[in-house]
Amino acid sequence: RFSSRRASLGSDRLGVPPIGRRFGVNAITVYTGSILLLCLLDGTPLHAWLYSHLFDPMIPALGAKAVSHVYALSEVLFWWLIVLWMDIKRIRLSI
Repeated sequence: RFSSRRASLGSDRLGVPPIGRRFGVNAITVYTGSILLLCLLDGTPLHAWLYSHLFDPMIPALGAKAVSHVYALSEVLFWWLIVLWMDIKRIRLSI
C-alpha cells in the first residue's frame, strides 16, 4: 500500500527516488554547466582527442547516427553523475 509518507519523499513503493528527480532539483546547474562545458571544450584539442579516441572508432560498427546518440547519452550520463553526487551531498543550487 502506497503511504503518504512515501509520496512526500517522492519515491516509489520500494523507496527508490525517480531517476530524473536529480536533474529537476539541480536543473539550472545542469543547463548552465552543459552550456559552459560545450563553450569551453568546443574546438579545443581535448575535445578533438576525446571524440577521435572514444567515439570515432565506433562509427564503422554502429554508424554515424548511432555514435551521435552515444555521444549525447555520454553527456547526459556525465551530468547525471554530477547531480547524483550533488544530491548525495545535499547540494542544491538555485536562483
